[in-house]
Amino acid sequence: MTAMNKLWYAMAFASSFVVCACSAPIDAGGKKPDSGAALAEQKVASPESSTPASSQPPLVGGDRDAHGCIASAGYQWCERTGRCERSWELAKQEGFSLDEEGFKVFCSTPPTQ
Repeated sequence: MTAMNKLWYAMAFASSFVVCACSAPIDAGGKKPDSGAALAEQKVASPESSTPASSQPPLVGGDRDAHGCIASAGYQWCERTGRCERSWELAKQEGFSLDEEGFKVFCSTPPTQ
């Protein structure tokens, strides 16, 4: 056996060892499950064992205020228009200053008839 063949066999053995060691399933306690069925049971979470809803992040768009405005999308309630508005869009449309104070002044003023 030549030196090149020995090197080839050593590399093949080491590679197969690494592949087998890395692919072996291990549970949270550091033990291997007895069978594939045991592994499948571990991966399937029952609704009772799931993370409680309170610790999950809120859904995108799930932050509606009392008027139904989605704050994370930039909407605020405007009494003057009677609907949820984005301050920058309303400022451009109505011509008031683009800041929080401008929005408050515009939306708290009753509409002119």
